Amino acid sequence: VGLVEPVRVGREVRYRVLGARLGETARTLEQVGAQWERRLATIKQIAEGL
Repeated sequence: VGLVEPVRVGREVRYRVLGARLGETARTLEQVGAQWERRLATIKQIAEGL
């Protein structure tokens, strides 16, 4: 359920990025970022109105 997958190569363990999961994560972070922008804009309006 992670963003990377371990791949054993001899004694080494290399990690491969799971692109589909990374895309999902990026979209989620964009949504959360937009929510925070709206909240901060509201706080700014309230503070400037004091």
